[in-house]
Parts: sequence; structure tokens; C-alpha cells
Amino acid sequence: MDHIIHKNFTDEDIHFENYHFIGCTFTRCRIRVTSLYFDYDRCSFTDCVFHIEPEVPYSHLLRPLLPFSSTGIA
Repeated sequence: MDHIIHKNFTDEDIHFENYHFIGCTFTRCRIRVTSLYFDYDRCSFTDCVFHIEPEVPYSHLLRPLLPFSSTGIA
């Protein structure tokens, strides 16, 4: 998995697969998820839209797509 660190994305189509985003900022992006092979840490999302392929099990996406503060983990 490739790491992308502290990058700002604005008005872009982003494919999450095969990437681990760390400290990135996403603004008005279209986030595409076609598998569960991705991760992110300390990223922010503003006015983004997530497109999730129907084959991806939604129950498995809840944890990775929730903002860090919403997961209940300190």
C-alpha cells in the first residue's frame, strides 16, 4: 500500500484503493471506494461525496470511513 502524506486535494476524483492517506485534506472531492484495501489517519473531509461500489460490504466500511473522533477511540 502506498502512503500519501500531508497532501491537499481540492475538487478532485480520488480513488482510495491501495493508498494509506496520512494527514491529508480533502475539499469538495469525489472519493471512490471499490474495495476495503485502503486506510487513512488524521485526514479531514469537507463537502466531499463518497461513491461506494455495490460489491463493497457496507458494514465493513463504517469504521474506516468514520472520522477518528466519531469512532469512540481516544
